[in-house]
Parts: sequence; structure tokens; C-alpha cells
Amino acid sequence: MYRLSKELSGHQADVRSLCLLDNGKICSASRDNTIRVWDPTDNYESSTVLHGHQSFLSTVIPINSPYFAPANLASGGFDKIINLWDTSNPSSPLVTLIGHENVVCALCTTHDGLLVSGSWDRTVRIWRGNECLQVLTGHSHSVWALLSLPNGDLLTGSADKTIKIWRNYSAIKTFEAHTDCVRSLVLFNPVGFLSASNDGTLKLWSFDGESLREFVGHTAYIYSAAIAPNSTSLFVSGGEDRELKIWKDGEVGQSILHPGVIWSLQITGEEDIISGCSDGVVRIWTKDQARVAPSEIISNFERSLASIKLSTDQVGELNVNKLPAEDALKIPGQQDGENKIVRTAKGVECYQWSIHSNSWIKIGDVVDAVGQSHRHLLQGKEYDHIFDVDLGDGNPPRKLGYNVGENPYATAQEFIWREQLQQDYLDQIADFIVKNTQGFTIGAQSAPAAVDPYTGGSRYIPNQPTTTQQPTGGDPFTGQSRYIPSQYGAASNVNQTPQPTTPAQTGYTPTKSYVTYETASFPALVKKLMEFNAQAPAGLGLTADDQKEIDSIISTLKDTSHYHSSKFYPSQYQTLTKILSWPSEIRFPGIDLLRSLVVHPDAAEYLSKGGFNKTSGSTIIADIIRLGFTSSAPTSCQMLLTRVLANLFGHEQFREILQKEAEKVLESAVDCMAASNNKSLRQSLISIFLNYSVLFIDHPNEEGKIQLLSSLADLIPNEKDEDILLRGLVAVGNLIWEDKNTRGLVLDLDLLPSVKSYASSHTNNRIKQAANVIVNLIGSANRN
Repeated sequence: MYRLSKELSGHQADVRSLCLLDNGKICSASRDNTIRVWDPTDNYESSTVLHGHQSFLSTVIPINSPYFAPANLASGGFDKIINLWDTSNPSSPLVTLIGHENVVCALCTTHDGLLVSGSWDRTVRIWRGNECLQVLTGHSHSVWALLSLPNGDLLTGSADKTIKIWRNYSAIKTFEAHTDCVRSLVLFNPVGFLSASNDGTLKLWSFDGESLREFVGHTAYIYSAAIAPNSTSLFVSGGEDRELKIWKDGEVGQSILHPGVIWSLQITGEEDIISGCSDGVVRIWTKDQARVAPSEIISNFERSLASIKLSTDQVGELNVNKLPAEDALKIPGQQDGENKIVRTAKGVECYQWSIHSNSWIKIGDVVDAVGQSHRHLLQGKEYDHIFDVDLGDGNPPRKLGYNVGENPYATAQEFIWREQLQQDYLDQIADFIVKNTQGFTIGAQSAPAAVDPYTGGSRYIPNQPTTTQQPTGGDPFTGQSRYIPSQYGAASNVNQTPQPTTPAQTGYTPTKSYVTYETASFPALVKKLMEFNAQAPAGLGLTADDQKEIDSIISTLKDTSHYHSSKFYPSQYQTLTKILSWPSEIRFPGIDLLRSLVVHPDAAEYLSKGGFNKTSGSTIIADIIRLGFTSSAPTSCQMLLTRVLANLFGHEQFREILQKEAEKVLESAVDCMAASNNKSLRQSLISIFLNYSVLFIDHPNEEGKIQLLSSLADLIPNEKDEDILLRGLVAVGNLIWEDKNTRGLVLDLDLLPSVKSYASSHTNNRIKQAANVIVNLIGSANRN
């Protein structure tokens, strides 16, 4: 049986990642922005602290490659960079690799010495020295896990629930491995590999992706798994349920509860287990009785478990009156790690059976669930805070995710674009974020300020009195933070730090976030459907069964926490098809339902394969144009169909179709824009232009770029609406960011004079800045 051997204390926040170096040293990366290197020569009593990241650490791995020598450690985190370290000379990183657009959450090395990184930006990058050799795209959500296989193939696991097998930089197989995010991938030689997931399961796969076995034992997200170096029968797993599970021959042999979430695990050559926990402590567990910790340390550890407050969310709904009394603890447990909840004079307490001590050990007091963990998932990403933003428009509050340490202005700007808000809200929303995250302690479970007394959540209501605060280090025009290595402890030797191959990001350019319209008011939608049902043509009216299908669709759409597993049925698609067959004047409630439907993964899978018609050559784009994405259709249909199109960009399956059908979509969008003075419609249409400019960054389409830039050149010189103008300028900046040929087209289309005018004299500073980016890029092209 494993027992506690050592506690390594020093970090001030969650230990998010662990790795082992060849010399026996343990490296731990934390949300306190530091890495610690623990030395076995003094029994891990001391550690060396590495400073070089400006935000939370997510991942740390050993590295032994001539391409990166003398570095022996690589790290990545929320600051979007990768640092390479020589731990024998830890004063600063040897090299900083820049390229990812979001959090670097996974690293691994290949058998030929290359470095691989995975990110929340949904990409995988392959590095050799300072050079990024390849950018692999295809996942629709964050890439959480990486593994290099002995045959040279690469595995990637994602929040989109899939695992991809890559060979020679091409995905040769994609399979849905789990019903939730894939969080860890571990080599399981010679059989295959092991995957761990937020769905609470581990799965064993052959090297070609054939499912061999499933391991069930956890009750919540699994964040990490590790296998003994010289064994295929011993592996471990840990996660949100705080239990380190030790698996032997496919069964749980022992469970060890921790005081917090288990983020990372490693197993040494001596089969000691190392765990990294959200309480900031690294722990070593051993089977060697000679190395078991002194009784005082074990007693302190058990007291830390007993002080934990468990919510009913963690142990299940309880009927206190039916719980056994404290006398039930006189009956021995049946297996190690067995839990028992009892009523005592002090309240409700949870105990766990320990085979080693042959007794029940208290692991916490059970309290009512009064809030959520400080880690939340929104669209496959983790956030410290998820705020409800009430726009006062009668619709449900929008969700705004934010992580402590991020730039609140950048977060606010992305939210404004996504929700189609006035630019004037930027300072208010950013200030709201700042005020409601002040004093937040990393790893603490305290609620933010300004709690809504009815929901328990923080809610922002625009136009309420606010005091604007500019975050430290923010650009005064955009609020964007600038990364300055000397300010954050990064390498001071400029020659050792790789420079980006493209200009540094400035303001909004380039932006790689798609604008989508996901908020829905279902009661109003249903009311309008029922009203128009009386006007439906004969044979197309909604029956009682149809109305039940609509209720079922809406119930599924509202249950966002189960999007990973919920599905729609043929009868439901048939009902929606009936509504979409109504005359254009009364069709728009059905289109609005379609707008919400395409956000769902199951609908994306279904509609990406032939749209509604399922005939040869038919596509969802053809359906949208047929339904009224034309300048002659009612404005309500045009606007809602435009928003359907915008939401399609949220799924990889749809993006492939949008790429192929770009000419048709852009042609219709241009016609609608030219024929309408409706501000809401025009703002929705410019979002399609902006989304295509984002798509063309990672998926170049020369003809599409020319068509889009030509359309923007007609629009921008005379546009008066500032929101539309800003998005148009950002779209141009995206198109010319890495493409000198497209920069030349700006000159050919005679767009530059108008842009220069905006850059020099426009009264809106954000428009001036977006225009200046274009002017500078064109100037750079001319100099080259």
C-alpha cells in the first residue's frame, strides 16, 4: 500500500504540472507563475525557483534535444509563450518561443527531437530550435493533450472530445474518444496508449485508435494520468474528485484522497508516485515503509483532509434524516478508499476507510452547495470566473468567461464583438471585470464581489455608474497588454529570444476570434411560432406532435452542460423543415430556431452533411440562400440568416463548407449590404466579412481574399457607422497580415488613401489605430 513519504511546500497556488528530469529532480509548475526544481540530493528540502512567465503555468516537460541544447526543460502557460530553460543556470529562460494566440496548455517532444505545443487557440505547433516548422489545425476546441508515439506518429487530444492521429503533419485519423474533453494522453507500451477525460473515464486504445478497454472509478473530471516506466500493469489517475487512484491490473487497488484537486501525476523509476495539488503542495507517495513520512506529517495531512468542506454537489443529494448515525463507523470498511457519510452531533461528516490504519479517516464536513468550484468550463475552456452580463434587452444574461491575469480590455472587446454591443461599453465591461476580480486569490474558492442575491452569480448591467480603471501595462487606446520580456523576467539576451516571423500583434489585428450570435429568447420565439402557425399554408401547420418536438428541441438547446452527449432526432429536423417551408413573411421564427440549433455539435454534424435536403451536391449554404439570404427577402429573414451563417464559423465541419462556398456567401452578403440601410442587418453582414478574414488566416483562399478585399474596398471609403467601419478595417488588417500579395491589392484597389485619412484624422481612436495597422503593413511591404 502507498503511504505519504514527503510534502514539498513552496508554491503559493495550484501545482498544475509536474515532470521528472534525468538527474532525479522534480519540476513543478504553478499558477503562482513560477517553476520549482526540487533536488533529491538534500531529500527535496530545498528548491530552485524559475521566474520567466508573466501569468499562470499550465505545463512543464523535460527536453533533451540537440535542437534546443543546453535546455533541459520547457514550460508553457497563460501568457501564450513557451520558455526553454537550462536548470543548472536558472536565472532566466534560454529562449522564448512566440506564436500561439492563446494559452499554451500542452507540450511534448518527438522521437527525433522536435518540440510540440498545444493551445487554447485550437492549433498544434511543431518547433525546431527557434523556428516553428508547422502549424497543425483541425480541432474545433482547445488542444489539451499531446503524445508522441514510438512509430513517429503524433496524438492530439482536445476539448472537442476527439483524438487525432497525425503522420507527416497530416491527420490520418480522427475519432471521438470521449463524451467530454480529452485531458491526458499516456504511452502504454507495447499495447497502445491511455486517454483520460472530463467524462470521468480512462480508456485504453491500440496505436491505430481501436478501443480496447474502459476504466471507470472517478466521479468527476480526470485531469492527469501516468504509468510506471517499467510496467504496464501499474498506472495512476487523478482529478476534480480529489482522489489519486492507483490502478493495478485494470482495477483500482487504492484510492488516496487529497485536500484539493489533483492536477498532475508522475511515477518514478522506483514506482514512487508524485502528485501536484490545488493546495500548492507536491506530495511523494511510496510503498517503501522505510521512507514513509513521520507520524506528525501524516497526522497534519489527515487534519487537512478533515477540514475540507464538501458540498452536496460533490457527494450527491442527501436526505440527512436517512443517514446512518456515528455508530456506523464501528463497522469496518470493505475496501480501501470506501466512503461513508454519517450524522454526528456536529452535523454531517464524510469518512474514508484506510486499510493501512484499519480505521475510518474523516475527510470533510458536508455542507449545502452554496456555489461552484473556482474552475468553470465555458465552450471547452476553463475560467476562474464566468459572469452573467445582463444587457437589459429582455433576453437571458450572456456568459462572459475570464481568467485572473488576463487583460480585461481584450476580454471585454471580444465579448462586445461577439454580442454585437456598442463600442462605448468597452470601458464599463472591462472595469466590471477588474472590480469583481480584485483580491481574488489564485486557488481560493471565494466568491467575487457584486454577487447577485438571487442567482449567486456576478451580473453586469450596462449603463450603471462605474469608475473607469486602466489596468497596469495596458495600451491607452485599446487596453491591449504588451509583452515586454525585461519587465517579466524573460531572457534579457535579445539574440537568444526568437522574434516573430510576422509583425507583433497591434490592437485588434490580427484577430482570430469568430463573431457568433448564440444568445436566444426561446419563450418569445415559441410565442411567435404559435402566432404564425395560424397563418401557415394548408398541410404545413404545426400539429400537437410537432409542438412537442419544438419543446424537445428547445429543452436540448437550453441544457448546454450536456451538449457533449445530447442529440436531435429525425422527427425534430422534419418539424423544423416544415416551419422553414412557411412563406418568407412568417418564416423568421424558424430561422431563429435554426440559428440556435447550428451551435449544437450534433446539429453541426448532421447539417454539415447535405444540409436539410440530403441530396447529392446539396449543402447548408444552399439551404440558407434558398431560405432568404438574398437582397430581395424580408429584412428579418436576411438578418437572422446572416446570424445563422456567423454561427456556422464555430464548427470545423461548417468552416470547411464555408471555405468551399465562399464565393456564393460573399456574393450574397455584398448584395444584401448594398441594398440595405438597416443598421442591425449591416452590422451582422460585416461580421460575415470579418469571420471570413479570420478563416482565411489559417486556411488561405486567394480567390476568396480578392473577392472579400474588393468588397471591403467598396464599403470602407464611405462607411459612416463606426462599428461597421472598425470591423471592416480589422478584416482588411487580417487579410494583409501575412500576405504581401494582398497588400499590393490594397494599392491596386485605391483603398489606401481612405485608410490613411482615417488613420490621421478620425475622431475614434480605435478606428485610427486599426487604420494605422494597415498603413504600416503597406509601408513595410513597399520597403521590402
